[in-house]
Amino acid sequence: MSFLKTNNLAKSYTRRGEEFFAVDRVDIELYKTDFAVITGHSGSGKSTLLSLLTGILKPDSGEIIFDGKDLTQLSEDKLAYLRCSEIGYIPQGNTLLYNLSVIENITLPSKLSGIKGVNIVELLKKVGISHLLNERPRNLSGGEARRVAIARSLISNPKILIADEPTSDLDPENADSILRLFEEINKGGTAIIIVTHDRQIPTAANRYFMMQNGKIIEN
Repeated sequence: MSFLKTNNLAKSYTRRGEEFFAVDRVDIELYKTDFAVITGHSGSGKSTLLSLLTGILKPDSGEIIFDGKDLTQLSEDKLAYLRCSEIGYIPQGNTLLYNLSVIENITLPSKLSGIKGVNIVELLKKVGISHLLNERPRNLSGGEARRVAIARSLISNPKILIADEPTSDLDPENADSILRLFEEINKGGTAIIIVTHDRQIPTAANRYFMMQNGKIIEN
């Protein structure tokens, strides 16, 4: 039985008076054991697709069925709760809250959801930021901020991890550590969808997709 499924999913925008589809009638079906990688040129619709799958964007048409729930029919509050509890999301860029410390940023999803998170000491060791607990985001390097965002996405032990270029800003050693962590949580029962240009990550996956002009095909 599928765990995440889209039916005829579409999202369009208007540019210079002309409509174009960032996501063009996409149908995908993923299972709990899947580690899926999505590749494609810049502007092909990858990031828009992930924003739809996490409920951050509303589609123009189509369905997104996650664990039996149609995300397109849920309220903003229920979608926010899912992102704090069942859907771990790593967007592009720095999305940390600058008025919170590293540890406060990481534990925020589990506090908002009321769900007891994973062992935070072990998680921090695995992402290599145990020494940064009380730092503020403004004092972090790009790679350190990225690892904080990764830890935050995993703190609630989500059912699925959806990540947009998760190893960007990381040096090869840290990128390899994060990849091993993803493999570990996938084997532990967390489905994974990653958009990436990192050549390391596809070797860990069992599903490969490519997006082009808003359409997706499985390789």
